[in-house]
Amino acid sequence: MSFGIHFYCLLYARFMEKEDPEHTALFKERAKTFSESFIYWFDDEGKALPFGRSLTYRFAQAAFFSACALAGVECISWGVMKGIVARHLDYWMKQPIFDNGGILTVGYTYPNLLMSETYNAPGSPYWALKAFVFLALPDDHPFWQAEEESLPSLEPVQCIRECDMLICHRPHEAVALTAGQYPTMEHPMAAEKYAKFAYSTVFGYCVSRSFHCLEQAGTDSMLAFYVHGMYYVRRRCLEHRVTETEVYARWSPIEGIEVETWLILAEGGHLCRHRIVSQLSCEAYDCGFSYPDCMEQTSQTEEEHMAAVWDENGESRLSASMGQGTVIRPFSNMNLIFPNVRIPAVHLAIEPGVTEFESMVTASFTQKDIVIGGGNCYALRD
Repeated sequence: MSFGIHFYCLLYARFMEKEDPEHTALFKERAKTFSESFIYWFDDEGKALPFGRSLTYRFAQAAFFSACALAGVECISWGVMKGIVARHLDYWMKQPIFDNGGILTVGYTYPNLLMSETYNAPGSPYWALKAFVFLALPDDHPFWQAEEESLPSLEPVQCIRECDMLICHRPHEAVALTAGQYPTMEHPMAAEKYAKFAYSTVFGYCVSRSFHCLEQAGTDSMLAFYVHGMYYVRRRCLEHRVTETEVYARWSPIEGIEVETWLILAEGGHLCRHRIVSQLSCEAYDCGFSYPDCMEQTSQTEEEHMAAVWDENGESRLSASMGQGTVIRPFSNMNLIFPNVRIPAVHLAIEPGVTEFESMVTASFTQKDIVIGGGNCYALRD
């Protein structure tokens, strides 16, 4: 955890350098190594990947770089480090994350108890203040003297095997294709927080309210099976691997169904290939990214093999080799970034035997001057 283990190790390195130089050197070296992949979690606008649990800590996502500055670890240039922290804080200060008394709320880009953890309390969001440890730096520190810099030139695709991810950097967005990260403890909504096919700094992800109703199941970036009156999705993988070009996983949503999924980055999105071996007759929904629902400002298309949601700022689209296009309208407050969303998907009938198909998932925004998150739809930049 960037704002847990690494953060505390760096605090130790800052305050115990004389007493324990051996561990201090080890922790600093680990931080440098970690930074080489962690920088890919941030897009060029300062947004970080919403993935996993404990996301109510919000701008603690950048606390690692603040702790590096405090510990004197120039893992990247001071200007780049300062730029990441500054853009990240600027993004968060434009989201409606405070209540009418100015208190940080539980939630992500807006108050949202639905996505919270069992260990959250009213004071939990204040772990976000870890990001401000750079304020302890003296006035003459290089961090203060440096000009804020943009992200350095990063690889367009980075394979991070330690977290079973392929991360793709696009203008104003970072996307992670994932497999195999399911937690050892069954925290609330673990499937949604760890086991979706893709996570985006722009489009966030949905949690679930119930698995009895499609509109409550939070199935964006998932392949969901409707069996015996319930929706089942990927959880723990039976097998998985990540290479420089694709993510592979073998998984079983329910006894009697086994799926192999290949995720492959492509121009403007990613390709999903599925091989389903089923002993059951059931239905399936292959789903793309959530897209903000601005009511009459938002349009949608449902056609054979394709569904799309769009407005003047961009679109989310899923095109498949089979199935009927459909647009799912989840209940409010299920997405971490947008209070209301729509999800493009294709609906398939699965019969006993082998079913193979593929789908192309694309999503984009066409205007850079739109801040993603908060409100019903968008908050314009100042």
